[in-house]
Amino acid sequence: MTDLPKGVSCTMLMPYTAENRPDFGALDAMVRWYAAKGCASLFAMCQSTEMSLLSAEERLAVIRRVRENAGRGTPVLATGTFSDDIAEIAESSLAVREAGADAVVMLTNRLDPKNGGGGALIKNAERLMGRLPEDITLGFYECPLPYKRLLTAEELRWAASTGKIRFLKDTCCDPDMLRERLDIVRDTPLKLFNANAQTLLLSLRYGAAGYSGVMANIQPELFVWLCDNFKRYPEQAERLQQVLCFCAFSESLSYPLTAKYAMRREGVPVEINSRMRGGEEFTPYHAHIMDQLLALTRHERERLPRK
Repeated sequence: MTDLPKGVSCTMLMPYTAENRPDFGALDAMVRWYAAKGCASLFAMCQSTEMSLLSAEERLAVIRRVRENAGRGTPVLATGTFSDDIAEIAESSLAVREAGADAVVMLTNRLDPKNGGGGALIKNAERLMGRLPEDITLGFYECPLPYKRLLTAEELRWAASTGKIRFLKDTCCDPDMLRERLDIVRDTPLKLFNANAQTLLLSLRYGAAGYSGVMANIQPELFVWLCDNFKRYPEQAERLQQVLCFCAFSESLSYPLTAKYAMRREGVPVEINSRMRGGEEFTPYHAHIMDQLLALTRHERERLPRK
């Protein structure tokens, strides 16, 4: 089993060429950039990677390339859930693991596709796990598409009790629910990574393992600092949380184009395009906002105390 490190588990972007094919040279540079920023693990196949818009061959090629370029101590996570059929999920999960994923992440909405509750998610997860190797490391991702399916307290207790499910990308965005969830997983192998920047510091204080949200593609070093130093420098952490809270509302702009613009400004040779959104959706207005956000990021980075 892989013991995932605390910190930032970065939801990676998918770089494309001008012809909208996977750009593996830019992907290599992106992995180096994440490493230089201090990201603890790489979520290499997720919603930000536009997993549903990649072919099966492209997905596996991306995971292999990330695993080849990630450091030995940097775990790679990837979802293997691309349908509602348990046999198909098992097959793709095995392929993802063979491609180099240290942890295979299950989408909660695909394990209860009709959102019926009543034990369907646990039943389907157990069926899936019965088709997978005993030593596999698994995770859950409350992905917003095709619909957002949050785990219940009962489901989370079950997941924590398996010993195999060691990662949760939490998207509840609810302070009270975060407290309850972190009470449930405390002293278990399951680590909760908060996808919501606005509640990050609160969740870290409750015991969250770190951050796994889209803003780590724009301000990774700030999230790394907060995860690493919130106890050592509580006043500075509070100030930084306030900044990150309002910066994160930029997610409503033309993401992932905004994040690719930010990376390009830092020297990552990535085209500002995607299969989700055409490059024309990134307007001068968006660039103006992002330039200000990046200037604020640099200012905050220079203010932060170091060990």
